Amino acid sequence: HTRYISVTGVQTCALPILIDDVHSLYALTAARADLQFEQLNAGYFRLTAPLSTYLLAFEGDQLIGFLQWLRKGARMSGKYVGMDYTRNRQYDLYFGMVLQSVLRGIAGGVRDFDLGVSSYYSKRLIGAVQRPTRLYFRHHNALMQALLARCRFLLEPSAEELA
Repeated sequence: HTRYISVTGVQTCALPILIDDVHSLYALTAARADLQFEQLNAGYFRLTAPLSTYLLAFEGDQLIGFLQWLRKGARMSGKYVGMDYTRNRQYDLYFGMVLQSVLRGIAGGVRDFDLGVSSYYSKRLIGAVQRPTRLYFRHHNALMQALLARCRFLLEPSAEELA
């Protein structure tokens, strides 16, 4: 049995004592990513807690998943996710967390959701529409930037990878 809790801001919750658990779940998820960018430390979650809403998933008293959201007015953006993948299939954890977040957000007045850059399949199941976006980056070293520009075709995902 899984239960979900929504928590907004560090002042209204016990999130500070869960920060290390949140970071550990984030690290598990980040390690599974096909493309690695930065590795956040627990300090990131500690510093952004007052600005964030977290959906926390528990099995008993054990934190097994989280979604971090940032809200501005009627818009909510998904930032980071972490979960115990040994429990993902058992509880359909990712799908459950996204669905719970959307339902709770709607109840709280959210009208526009950015579900972040994770499983497109799960998002389509709840009716999400994929919008094209662009990610631009530039290396600080001019030679490396020129090399990256020439290798662009290797870095861009194919249509099949985005489906």
